[in-house]
Amino acid sequence: EIKERVEELAPVVGLFKIGKETYTRFGPEAVKVVKDFGAEVFLDLKYHDIPNTVKGAAKAATDLGVFMFNVHSEGGLEMMKAAKEGVAESTNENKPKITAVTILTSIDKNILNNEIGISGEVEEEVLKLALLTKEADLDGVVCSAADLYAIKDKLPQNFMFVTPGIKGPN
Repeated sequence: EIKERVEELAPVVGLFKIGKETYTRFGPEAVKVVKDFGAEVFLDLKYHDIPNTVKGAAKAATDLGVFMFNVHSEGGLEMMKAAKEGVAESTNENKPKITAVTILTSIDKNILNNEIGISGEVEEEVLKLALLTKEADLDGVVCSAADLYAIKDKLPQNFMFVTPGIKGPN
């Protein structure tokens, strides 16, 4: 089914997102299917682990030839820098873009404050994590479209803002 959708859409869609469910089910073969049809891959696995593990995963993603992958900015500065190191260690000449997830779109102020234990507004935390992502020298962030107003003018123009989950009119 994935092969059929990619074959159908590759002529008009240049970048396909492969997330945790698809990657867990089909592994690197899912990336290969997309690449075989001449399209690129956004590997949406949201790496969040100790720096050395993320470094190894970043190298593996680069070796696969993905266009872009992501990490969780909440993993901290050293973890994000380790992702850059993993990319640099790969022998693949095509280096992927690295974005960092700020706050998951399912997290609201109540969850942030009362369950996770971070005080303040979601937008404040998104900005803090976006600035940390820039400090780590990553290419951009994954955030809610609703959070763009709080961060876009505080980051460089060439910084990427990936806003998944946007739906068209019903």
